[in-house]
Amino acid sequence: MHYKSICDAILSRIRAAINSETFLNQFKEPNRFTRKRLISMYQVIVYLFYSNKAAMGTNISNIRDFLPELDFPKVSRQAVSKARQNIKPALFKELLDITVRTYYLFTQIFNLWNGYHLFAIDGTRVHMPYSESVETDFGFQGDGRYDRKHFMGLGSVLYDISQDYVVDATLEYVHSSERDLARKHISKLKSLDLIENSLIIFDRGYFSTDMFNFLVDAGCSCLMRIKKSTTSLTGSEEDDIVLDSVKYHTNIRVVQVELSTGEIEYLVTNILDPNITPEMLKKLYHKRWKIESKYYELKEHWELEQFNGATSRSIEQEFFITLTKSNFCSIIKNEADRRIDLQSTGKETKKYQCTRSHLIGRLAVLFPMYLTGQAVNTTLEDLVMEGMQNKSLIQPGRHKKRKMPKEHKTHSKNRKTTT
Repeated sequence: MHYKSICDAILSRIRAAINSETFLNQFKEPNRFTRKRLISMYQVIVYLFYSNKAAMGTNISNIRDFLPELDFPKVSRQAVSKARQNIKPALFKELLDITVRTYYLFTQIFNLWNGYHLFAIDGTRVHMPYSESVETDFGFQGDGRYDRKHFMGLGSVLYDISQDYVVDATLEYVHSSERDLARKHISKLKSLDLIENSLIIFDRGYFSTDMFNFLVDAGCSCLMRIKKSTTSLTGSEEDDIVLDSVKYHTNIRVVQVELSTGEIEYLVTNILDPNITPEMLKKLYHKRWKIESKYYELKEHWELEQFNGATSRSIEQEFFITLTKSNFCSIIKNEADRRIDLQSTGKETKKYQCTRSHLIGRLAVLFPMYLTGQAVNTTLEDLVMEGMQNKSLIQPGRHKKRKMPKEHKTHSKNRKTTT
């Protein structure tokens, strides 16, 4: 289906949901957002999609100018903050799920890898401002060196590598098990009927006998990097070996790959096809860096960790809102990239892609307008054309390392001011 039809379907379904009293009633606290209230639940939801990293008072004032049809009331910052606490974060998770279900309902996946649909699963620490609810619901990591608490949660994402699309996400207690979260992602993959021909790439830390068997029993293929200390699998001198063990529910293939540094790493997989060579698996594993780039995009360009709210409920709301807007941006970018490729003669020595940061900046303002159905001068087609004009050089082999915080870094809202 045409990209515009997919975008229109996503917007239409989200719009229908947040205008449905039956839908909204599932996610509001009892006896809240009654008809006598000055601000409606719908208005608060749209405000949260609109609000950027500016001061809250500025956002409240600007939304009346940018979204006049919303008829946002003249209320205080405290009133908006209080109102958003009456909306369960599960509403925004459901809106993300609507974008995912709609996208895969209408999208045909062409760019497979040797017949496999590629996904990656990985977790990341999400730094948060302090509040009592954040400490209770998400926890912290201690810093023995400075005797500080760094408040954060554990984010985990199931990511479609070929489509640049977040299929599933969760934000949990910081010391949660990443393997347990990965199992939930696999269940989501099953519910979407995407498990067939799926191949999921994992970094170190995910492999265990139980995890490997779980993936095999779920019906998906996997490629996992393992620690050298896993001596039961890394003891062979052969660089490509298939082991038959009663511990595993299928034969397990262990491949040694040499990195550019000369260091040896080990990969395990349930792909036993000899036509899939160790060199192919090595290159395949390197595709996992795209989920690292996605986290970089979310944290640096979408400013995921710069939360407007400080309660755990506010943080979860904003987490899922950011992922929803990021997915919508990916659809636009994919179309712009497709057209840039079509313009290529095939003789160029350099390749280009749409500059994502330009689209992110534009959608930060335009998405809530599209969402409410307000008349907008910039159409989806205009955005695609802008993306084609604002392009940047693709640098082969460039890997963006995930930007990690310094050991003793505190969230910006937790820093004490000095005079």
